[in-house]
Formats: sequence, C-alpha cells, structure tokens
Amino acid sequence: MNERYSALRSNVSMLGKLLGDTIKDALGENILDRVETIRKLSKSSRAGNEAHRQELLSTLQNLSNDELLPVARAFSQFLNLANTAEQYHSISATGEAVSNPEVIAKTLQKLKDQPGIGEADIRAAVESLSLELVLTAHPTEITRRTLIHKLVEVNSCLKATRPRRSRRLRAQPDHAPPSSASGSGMAYRRNS
Repeated sequence: MNERYSALRSNVSMLGKLLGDTIKDALGENILDRVETIRKLSKSSRAGNEAHRQELLSTLQNLSNDELLPVARAFSQFLNLANTAEQYHSISATGEAVSNPEVIAKTLQKLKDQPGIGEADIRAAVESLSLELVLTAHPTEITRRTLIHKLVEVNSCLKATRPRRSRRLRAQPDHAPPSSASGSGMAYRRNS
C-alpha cells in the first residue's frame, strides 16, 4: 500500500515540477515564485503554523490584478494533474488495474471457490446490477474537451513515463472555445 502511494506522490511531484517549468517558460519566474510561495505557506499553515497562515493571507491579499488569474490557473491546473495521477493510481491491492479482465476473472473465481456461493448466485448478483451514466451540469464538473484530451494524454504519459512526450504536451496551445455542459459530459464519457 505504501509503495502505491509512494508512486502516486512521485508522479504528482513530477507533474508539479513539469507544471512549474511550464509556468516559468510561459509566464516568467515571478509568477512561479508567487505560486511556490503560496504553496509553501499553505502547506505550513495547514500544519498549524499561525505565522505562516497570516503571511499567506497577506500574500493573497496583496496579489496584483495581473497575478490573480495566472496564480489561480496554476493551482487549478495542478489539481487537474494531481487528479489525473490519482485516477491513474486507482488500482487494486495487487497493483493491477481494476478494469483488467484478468482481475475480474480472478475475483469471480475467488467468489466461486467460497463455500455457499455458487455460479448461479454470482450470475444473479451481476444480472441485478444497475449501472447508469450520470451527466451533471454543475459548473465545477464541467471540463473543456481539450483539457479532457490533454489529461487523457497525461495519463498515457504516466503509463509510459516518457519525458519527451510530456514536453511536447506542455508545448501544445489550448485555444478551443469552452464546451457546453452536455458536450463536456459526452467528451468525458467517450474518453473514460
């Protein structure tokens, strides 16, 4: 279990560093320094450091208008990347993807091997399952189709851990217009 979380932390750290490099290249060292200062103060503040909490509040209140949007976007993108890494690491205890057919077959076999549970019981349980796709129009759930595609590509990069591919992804501009809630939901469904 610790190995699993260690790998997750490692990937989140790597993605954070790549995002930092991207911010520095695109927006300059000043914005990256602001983001890093806020991140460090937030972490220390969460740990109970009252002086850093006050410094964090002061830092946030003193952000210039030109800094507000890039800093907010930096944290938003970091959370998107961290969520992508977490989804990539949503694996079973044996380290295999839950959707892997072999894992499902092994699980079904384990159930069949248990006393009192027969194949008919398992079949009845599976047939009684009800799976539904739910699309939400809540603003916090809407993700632009281009972002979904890029996060899917980040996930693929995590699988391959190919730094060259990651650099190419960072260099791609994001110019598509915002999608509607239903369009985002369908794009999410197609890419899940």
